[in-house]
Amino acid sequence: MSYYPEKINGFSLDFFRSRPCLSGYAGLYLSSAFRSLGMSLIGLFIPLYILKLTGHIVYVFLFFALYHFWVIVSDYPVAWLVRKWGIDWLSFLGSLARAGFIFLFLQAEAQPVFLWPATFLWGLTVTATWLPFHYAFTIAENMDGKYGREVSQLQIVNKITGLAGPLAGGVIIASLGFRPLFALALVLIAISGLPLFFDTINAKGMRLSFKKIKGHLFRKDRSRFWLSFAGGELETAVLGLAWPLFIFLLVESYETLGLIKSLAALVSVALFWFVGRWIDKKGKSILYLGTLINSFNILLRAFLSNPFGLFLVDSVYDFTAGLVTTPFDSAFYEKAREMRRLEFMVEREFIIHFFGMLACLLLSLLFLFEVAWFWIFALGVVGVLMRGLIISQEEEPWWQKVKRRILGR
Repeated sequence: MSYYPEKINGFSLDFFRSRPCLSGYAGLYLSSAFRSLGMSLIGLFIPLYILKLTGHIVYVFLFFALYHFWVIVSDYPVAWLVRKWGIDWLSFLGSLARAGFIFLFLQAEAQPVFLWPATFLWGLTVTATWLPFHYAFTIAENMDGKYGREVSQLQIVNKITGLAGPLAGGVIIASLGFRPLFALALVLIAISGLPLFFDTINAKGMRLSFKKIKGHLFRKDRSRFWLSFAGGELETAVLGLAWPLFIFLLVESYETLGLIKSLAALVSVALFWFVGRWIDKKGKSILYLGTLINSFNILLRAFLSNPFGLFLVDSVYDFTAGLVTTPFDSAFYEKAREMRRLEFMVEREFIIHFFGMLACLLLSLLFLFEVAWFWIFALGVVGVLMRGLIISQEEEPWWQKVKRRILGR
């Protein structure tokens, strides 16, 4: 396997490699910054846009279920292209596919039928972006073999670049409509694929076996990992899709929704810096504390009805989310480092999007039968609790530590 190919399909990379290189994680962080900035403008409003065009909340979750389906279908074929062409080119193609997805979204304002082919491009985007990104993230680490600091830095980059996005997006929608907002996001997303050509990280020719991937999916020692990923997708479906719809249906204002999300993100940035270093030094059991706090936080949401309360719970959640997401992602990267990485990434994408599809289909049924919001958020709590399984086989759970100390063992 070559980490630094000189040509891709006969095209020389000397032009890029001869330029001043971005060392370490710099290229990944810069690419992520442009992608985060572009998606922060529109990500919060995608469910609302679909609701506006279709007129029914059920279609929002059917849209995302179909998007997850296309990720599953494209997972292995895109991995094969990553192996053949390298991570830089696939990341670049991923940014173009994401721009194409946004372009179809623009057309959907006049012809809503364009929403459905947009799901295909978005699904292709996910595999073409995240398989190379996660692979590059694992091979960039060459110091202590731990990822707490690096994951926290990445989350800080995403938080900072995404701080103004929801508020700016809400203001643009209210004053100019969805079209200018999506056009601006399209440009930023297209740029996000370029920085990776200027860093020192590239790879192709990785080991990739469909037979091994299929066998690993059903191995008993992977079950807790897979269930934790499933929990993460259930939490994302509730907090990333249902929650913005809940806020908007209460406040009926794009600007207020954007302001709530931007301010909530602002108060959470500092914690990520602290949590990453804590994890590298003390281990990942801090995830259990974040799980407990976030579980109460999510259930409380069903009883709120004013903008300040919505802002307060969102701020607390964003503040404590680092206690869950940072050790969760760190554990994932450390596990991937021990394995055939590209195959493990393929397995991960399959699992999370398979369960993401099931979560969206379940939520579409719950909304179809008009189930109370309390039970919708209760599903989010289940997802938060399932996340903790990712470290339960690595580290001694906190309750076992307390029991051992009480008994003097």
